[in-house]
Amino acid sequence: MGKEADIAVLEQLNGSFGYIDCGFARMDAKVKLVARMTVRAGRIVYDPSGLSMVEWEKARPQYFNTPGLGNSAPAQADDFPR
Repeated sequence: MGKEADIAVLEQLNGSFGYIDCGFARMDAKVKLVARMTVRAGRIVYDPSGLSMVEWEKARPQYFNTPGLGNSAPAQADDFPR
């Protein structure tokens, strides 16, 4: 109870894939796992395809404002911790 979760979100792809080992031998397979997102201690630390992000058309209005010069914070589409 009270522990932080670490989560890996994987996608299974089916098809023809080749893998190599440290001796440079190849093994063929019909399945490949692809990392889509990683959550560490409740924060998203890897999300290359934006699974956790709001679509740009649905971003809050502040997202579309150009930040001012100086120390202005960058515009963000949501408040989700990343």
